[in-house]
Amino acid sequence: DRFLQFLEEKQLNPTHFMGFGDSQSDFAMADELQKRGKDVTFVYTGEKEKLGVIHKSYPIVYETGYTQGTLRYLQRADSVSADVRN
Repeated sequence: DRFLQFLEEKQLNPTHFMGFGDSQSDFAMADELQKRGKDVTFVYTGEKEKLGVIHKSYPIVYETGYTQGTLRYLQRADSVSADVRN
């Protein structure tokens, strides 16, 4: 709530949100954003085998290792954005 309120106060209107986490309970962030009509992708950085089968209506990307997985994903996303801009 506070983060979305902050964005609204700053008159920022992102078109896409990213959630990152390494446990099943972290999906609540993406679930709430989707419930509010936001476009969201969740990057799961925990061990995929421990997660089990999970079904969501938004994209889930798997990257092992919370810190390193997050960094790898963001570096890849940044290079894709650079390609799109060029």
